[in-house]
Amino acid sequence: ARDFPSETLCTAILRFTSNAPDTSPVDVPVYLYVRIPRISLSADSFRISIPVNTLYQETLWVKNTGEGELMFTVDEGPYVFSKLLPDTVFYDDVESGADGWEYYGLWHRTSHRFISDSSSWYYGIEDVWNYNTGDANRGALVTPRIDLSTYEDAVLSFWHFLDAEGAPYEHGVLMASRDGGGSWEVIWEKNSTGGQWLQEIVDLDDWVGTGNFRLKFLFDTQDSNNNDFEGWYIDDILIAGSPFEADWLSASPSSGKAMEGESVAVIVTVDGSYMVPDTVYRAALVVKSNDINEPVRFAYVTVSTVSQGIGSRVPGRFFISLLDPVMSSDVFRFEYGVPKERRVILNVYDVAGRRVVSLVDGRRKPGYYRVSWNLENVPSGIYFVRFDVPEEHKVKVIKVAVVK
Repeated sequence: ARDFPSETLCTAILRFTSNAPDTSPVDVPVYLYVRIPRISLSADSFRISIPVNTLYQETLWVKNTGEGELMFTVDEGPYVFSKLLPDTVFYDDVESGADGWEYYGLWHRTSHRFISDSSSWYYGIEDVWNYNTGDANRGALVTPRIDLSTYEDAVLSFWHFLDAEGAPYEHGVLMASRDGGGSWEVIWEKNSTGGQWLQEIVDLDDWVGTGNFRLKFLFDTQDSNNNDFEGWYIDDILIAGSPFEADWLSASPSSGKAMEGESVAVIVTVDGSYMVPDTVYRAALVVKSNDINEPVRFAYVTVSTVSQGIGSRVPGRFFISLLDPVMSSDVFRFEYGVPKERRVILNVYDVAGRRVVSLVDGRRKPGYYRVSWNLENVPSGIYFVRFDVPEEHKVKVIKVAVVK
């Protein structure tokens, strides 16, 4: 159902035949109404500047713009897909020859199709543009050995154009090895890219910790029939990893569900207590869902730290204040102070007393904190922001108006 609209009516015919004499085939139409969820994120990046020892929060809205139930998870991962980042483990744009690759069968470099610059890897016959050799054929394209021994997580990105008969016959198969090619395991498969170049993202977390990692792109026709499809092109292969745990970044809830038209608030927290001054930190929120068109989405987070600011002082009392008296850019920003370590709860309610979103719920060390409430999916109306410190029996309520 890839690239289907949210509401799709699929039809098929079941044909019943019999070996009884004087009988004709009977066709029975079958109709299947497919309801496909679609994921939408309120932001694809956050750029934040904070003092060290400061807790900062933003809201990422996950919305279902399709049909049916959207199910999603949110994890922290490396900030990848830039060739210039220091966490790039391996990158090949297929412009410099074989460069350590091993290959056999019909695999070779071509300039017929490519996603960047002027060449890509291709499984097929040059100038014929299919893989019909008149017989069954197979071939593999194997990366050089890649060292993942110092990484805690890793991810693969590659672009490809795939035109094939499809499973159970020839289709795109990706395999991985942790012992340099002695043994292989299938980690990804695909039938077609629908006549276009597509970027694929493959999680390699199960393969980190080895210094002898390899990938194999395998194409096997299995027989001589229906081999007139164009074949498989591979370009811009990137493996990126994170050599450290992004303890400073978290998201809550880490999973959720959204029905048609519904939005779910995910609170993104940056904890400056894990950071040092004058440093840039990068990570990404990896949002996986059952949206078949976009099963993996990213919200990139870039944090710049400074050596002094509100995080270096301790307030004399518990308080909360609205930083922007006038709503700006669909965001309300609040600052609150904690003079001693206590549990802090910050919720937003509508006029009917229903909780709209929980912005903060947890223990806070002494210091000043800032938190944002994203209003993109919030309807106009009056809302009450309740700041609660249960152990001190302190409650303060701020009344705000959302006008759109």
